Amino acid sequence: MNPYVGHQNPLKEGQELLRKGLLSEAVLALKAEVMKNPENAEGWRLLGITHAENDDDRLVIHFALVCQSWIVRVYSYTKRHCFCVL
Repeated sequence: MNPYVGHQNPLKEGQELLRKGLLSEAVLALKAEVMKNPENAEGWRLLGITHAENDDDRLVIHFALVCQSWIVRVYSYTKRHCFCVL
């Protein structure tokens, strides 16, 4: 059960948790964000970064590929934000 599902602004919460170094909590908040807004490239990007901070390379690759797919779909916005993950 993810306590951030239904949160008013899980992206903002995830960003704050990431800043505080609470990586496991940040992952939950960011997962809630991409479930709520699956087209939010920033949410996907931060989720990948958080997994990288957690040294989970398998998930980093997965989220980099998801983010990269948004480059094709929404080139002007996503390209600027996803290259940090790639």
